[in-house]
Amino acid sequence: MSRISDALYVARSALAVQRYGLQITGHNIANANTEGYTRQRVVAEATRPLETPYGMLGTGVQVAEIERVRDRFLDEQVRTASGDLGRWAQAEQALAEVEGVFAEPSDGGLNSILREFWDSWRSLADHPESLSARQIVLGRAGTLVEALRRLDRQLKDMQYNMNTLVDSRVEEVNRIIEQIARLNVQILNIESRGSQANDDRDRRDLLLDRLSRLVDVQVVEGQDVMVSVFLNGRPLVEGKEVSRLAAIPEAEGGRPTEKVVWESDSREVGISGGELGGVLEVRDDKIKSYMETLDKLARTLAREVNSVHRAGYTLEGATGVDFFRSGVEGAGDIDLSDAVKGNPSNIAASKDGHPGDGSNALAIADLEYERAIEGFTLDDYYRSLISQLGQDLQEAQFMRDNHELLLERFRNERESAIGVSLDEEMVQLIQYQHAYVAAARLTLVLDRMIQATLDMVG
Repeated sequence: MSRISDALYVARSALAVQRYGLQITGHNIANANTEGYTRQRVVAEATRPLETPYGMLGTGVQVAEIERVRDRFLDEQVRTASGDLGRWAQAEQALAEVEGVFAEPSDGGLNSILREFWDSWRSLADHPESLSARQIVLGRAGTLVEALRRLDRQLKDMQYNMNTLVDSRVEEVNRIIEQIARLNVQILNIESRGSQANDDRDRRDLLLDRLSRLVDVQVVEGQDVMVSVFLNGRPLVEGKEVSRLAAIPEAEGGRPTEKVVWESDSREVGISGGELGGVLEVRDDKIKSYMETLDKLARTLAREVNSVHRAGYTLEGATGVDFFRSGVEGAGDIDLSDAVKGNPSNIAASKDGHPGDGSNALAIADLEYERAIEGFTLDDYYRSLISQLGQDLQEAQFMRDNHELLLERFRNERESAIGVSLDEEMVQLIQYQHAYVAAARLTLVLDRMIQATLDMVG
């Protein structure tokens, strides 16, 4: 048989659920601008009914759970786009710095310096006995040597300085995975008691978002509510355990560069995505390729000029003299030979030994048009390097812009699905308020009925 006290319990349960609703709505409103916050909502369910001769009689309402509105598919899209953006943004920034090193086109660029070098030999061919013309050749050659060595030095400095970026990104990855592992334990402890660790889950998801910007990771949530984070199939985080990364120096061609390895066994980590992947790609692939091109240019320049120069005669009639230092390996060690340094008379401008003959100088000048490297002239080979750098930078800018738009779109989609809308929360607030007022009125009516009954009995 239904009693007034049963109805009073129904009213009290309604008050409790609406109060929870008001509190969660207030929590949503308070965190509307909190980074990483996920909208929460109260999921209510009817309590177990009573069986009566007339059928099942409802006993009220209770909170089934405080649900956290989250979409894993949108999370994955955001994190993938974030990693891609991190990679290309970092690559664009580094490549723009490389472009500044080459400073092309400009009067101080290697392209102009090469042209002036060839022109000085033509002027010498017209005035082979002129010490002034010979001094100009040495001056232009010295400028060319210094330009090549400077480019080599600055590119190596860039590679070395990018170690700082590698170190900072590795430290940040390690800091984040430690925090994720701690939150895994906290969430498990809370949810194993039947509660929802919604705010801790928000903090963990925000960390996962930041981690995906740094490296290309895969995230899997297990049945025990802990997440595992994988990098190239190997776990960075597995429950409460972490596998830290380390950056160790690796000497290659002079200054050491930082290699990213697993701290536990020193195996190299293959990183291709995220900001760390962008840094490593530019440092180890792009800049290395540009330096190899410069080295080949310097070697070929020294070899070709020396080959012609050795066949000519100096003002004193000597032959077999190198113009550049023999055994040049690259842009970093190219230099004038000791024979011509400070001694313009040792420039072999003549082909037949007569001081007034400048045909050997002209032959050296004509090397400008010789296809000496892979079917390119020396100048064109250098210009192909600049063209490749421009294409690499343009690609990085295009991909950055593209992934920036993608990330913005995915973030907007996710925000509309899981974020707090103040308009919606105000509607919820009014609904909970009305329901609370109605439940309170029901309580008041039942209280009066109980009082009337007591008065009748008394």
